[in-house]
Amino acid sequence: MARGKVHRVKDNSIVKHYRFIPYGELVEVLEKDGEAFLEGPVKRQTVWKAARRLSELVGRKVVASRALYQIDEKLSLEGYSFYIKE
Repeated sequence: MARGKVHRVKDNSIVKHYRFIPYGELVEVLEKDGEAFLEGPVKRQTVWKAARRLSELVGRKVVASRALYQIDEKLSLEGYSFYIKE
């Protein structure tokens, strides 16, 4: 799994932590394919809120579940699968 680069923090210079969820891209893929995968370490609370927000944006119930996305035989990505519940 690809992880972010580590940096040393000097003089408490971090103002705020942000976790960006690309709602526009997720909505586009969900409306077209019915399922989308979001890579990366994301908190469960963030994923739950994202699924709720995506449900509002898409107009149908969106469910999220933890998943491994198999790219090829050697590479798989950890993340969350968002899909429209029928």
